[in-house]
Amino acid sequence: MTGCAKGIVEVRNEALGSICASRKVVAVLGSDEHAYYRLWMDRTVPAGDPRTDDPDGNGILGDSGASFSPFEGLGGGVWFITTGGLGAPYHAEEAALWNTHWKEKHADPDVLRRYYAWSPQGHVCVFDVRQERVVLHTYNAFGYCIDSVENLAKKIQRPG
Repeated sequence: MTGCAKGIVEVRNEALGSICASRKVVAVLGSDEHAYYRLWMDRTVPAGDPRTDDPDGNGILGDSGASFSPFEGLGGGVWFITTGGLGAPYHAEEAALWNTHWKEKHADPDVLRRYYAWSPQGHVCVFDVRQERVVLHTYNAFGYCIDSVENLAKKIQRPG
């Protein structure tokens, strides 16, 4: 890099190397977004690859208007869950290459929810881990379940 600060995509992609090195990782939890996101990332999702998405070589992906390519290192895939539901202010959903990817592939909301969920509500994530099963239930402040996945550890099929 040439003295530029790394962006969130670059930092995330550096971490992906470690994440993908273990078959035991089923989800990555993050925060600092005042919302809830659950996103399935596999090698079909545009995530940005520094080898192809930094044509000017300045270490910042996409700044020259180039689109992001899929991150090949993801292999079978992993869940990315952002749980920042107790901070304020909340904000509207912002379009990103990775969430737009699933929305363009799946117009049916029931199918889309297999791969992507978002909510601006205050929330808490509850994980129930039992041997090879990891259940996620996300509840809002009123106790209503706004999202759930019955087994995060089960690798989901890529959409056709």
